[in-house]
This record gives sequence, structure tokens and C-alpha cells, in this order.
Amino acid sequence: MNKDNVIYFRNWFQDYTKLFEFGDENDQRNIYLKIEHTYKVRDAILEIGKSLNINQQQLFLAETMALFHDVGRFFQYQKYKTFKDSISENHAEISLRELERHQVMDALMDEEKQLIETAILNHNTPQMSATLDEQSRFYTALLRDADKSDILRVVTSYYDKKNERQNSTIELELDVKDDISETVLHSFLNGEIIQIDQLQYVHDFKLLQLAWVHDINFDYTYRMILQKQYFDKIIETLPQGDKKQKVIDYFNSLKEKDIATAAVR
Repeated sequence: MNKDNVIYFRNWFQDYTKLFEFGDENDQRNIYLKIEHTYKVRDAILEIGKSLNINQQQLFLAETMALFHDVGRFFQYQKYKTFKDSISENHAEISLRELERHQVMDALMDEEKQLIETAILNHNTPQMSATLDEQSRFYTALLRDADKSDILRVVTSYYDKKNERQNSTIELELDVKDDISETVLHSFLNGEIIQIDQLQYVHDFKLLQLAWVHDINFDYTYRMILQKQYFDKIIETLPQGDKKQKVIDYFNSLKEKDIATAAVR
């Protein structure tokens, strides 16, 4: 892969997203949200990659993965008016389908294309597949970290300004009741993976995001997230009561154990 490939991919993504325009202001806002997210993930993956001193060729690959990881979101929203995979389609699979349909990566070597496709297909899974080879695992970890870091930016900004305008799409159309499900709380407090189909309330979704503390792959990402206080900001928005206090106590116990040392370096 070379710079010309990446310039082509940047231009293609820009042109592709212009195909998805809506007359409705709320619909168009959701499209812009995903365009901005893509560019922020691209910036984050390059920042994390540079912190690891990877070479320019590797940075080109990483940038391409970031640019294409959510391509399927645009078709998904156009067809289903949702970003909720469980009631539409897996957006990572749509991304690969759209990239293949438009023959976007045909100029790449098979190995490069395979690495990109593998990272995209695994970026939104509850956990990385244990069968990934070392190189695929590295790039997938890069993309997952960059993606999570920006999702945390998006949701904390939204939670902070929610009273100004509610967006059920960001909330995955979940129940807005001021509560946390017992099953989700139990999974969270036991360090278990929280599945999307477990979520009932918007606050359950927040616990899923907080559980990402166990799924950060690189020290640099972890420090970046802590510096921006994303986890603290999410905890602040939880409903007052015993359940919130349990979440706070759990996070305090993680700090005591220095959870950062458990991340993959």
C-alpha cells in the first residue's frame, strides 16, 4: 500500500457518503454523526499507531481500516433507519459487502486486503476472536481501541447535552427509564462481557461502555481515555442509588488493582 492508495480511499469515502442525504434534519444529523466518527477514529488510530512507533506502511493500513470500518452504517441507516445491528444487520458485514460491491480495494495486495477485512469484521464483536494470527490481532486491537475511544467521546458529549435534544438512535432505541437492569449490573460487577441483547435501559448501555475498561489493548489508549475522564463522566450520569454506588465502588477497586497493567501491551 502506498500514499496514492490512501488518497484514493479518502476521496472514495468522501464521495460515497454524499450518496446518503436525507430531507429530514434528524436523519441527516445521524449521517453526519457517523462521518465525523469515522474521521475521529482515523485520527485516533494514527495517534495510537504513532505512539507504538509503527512504520508508514502500517499507518497507511491502519488509516484505511479506520476509514472503512463503519462504511456499512450509511446503507444500514438508509435501509433500516437504525444503527442497532440486532434489528437490522451486522454493520461490519455490510461494510465488507459495500467495499466489495464498489471494488474499492481491488488494487491492494491480497494480504493487505485480508488484514483490513479481518479488522473491520472483528472491530464490533464482544471480544476478539482467539483464532486471529498475530498480525491480524494487532491491527484489530488498534481499530477496536480507536473506535472505542471515539464512541466514548460521542456518548459522553451526548449525555452531557441530552436535555437539549434526545437522540434515540444513539441510545439504540432503549427504554429511557431511570434504572439499571439487575442482570446487566451483575455481569458488570463480575467483569463479564455484556451482550447487546442483555440491554433493556439506556443506563444498561452505559454499563456496557464502562465495561470497556477491560477491553483496552494499548497503554496509550488507556491513558488517553483516563485523561479525558470518559468513564467518570458516564458514571456521573447514572441514576442515584445503591446501583450507582456499586458501580463507583467497583471502579475504585479497579484503580486500586491498577487495571491498566492488565491491558495488552
